[in-house]
Amino acid sequence: MALPECQKKFSHFDSGSLATGLPVFIWEEAAEAGFVKENNLGFLIKSLYDIRGIFDSLTEEDYRELVKNVSNVSEKIRNDYFTKRALSAAEKLLTTI
Repeated sequence: MALPECQKKFSHFDSGSLATGLPVFIWEEAAEAGFVKENNLGFLIKSLYDIRGIFDSLTEEDYRELVKNVSNVSEKIRNDYFTKRALSAAEKLLTTI
């Protein structure tokens, strides 16, 4: 699993980790924490000390579901799904101006 710096913004590192199929640990106050939680792509943490408890309570079934979700988002990232969606939304906004 990828372990970015606890209190940094979602970055190329995080999307790169997801693109390669790695779940992420992300600071629970980060702007992207909602996306990670809603899509079950990793774990929200307050501090690095939370990680041990997460691993101790993680079941095989929970891990399989996490890996499946990360795999789905990974494919979308690699196929520029989110970029295309953002560009499409921007085009719609520009045509209404």
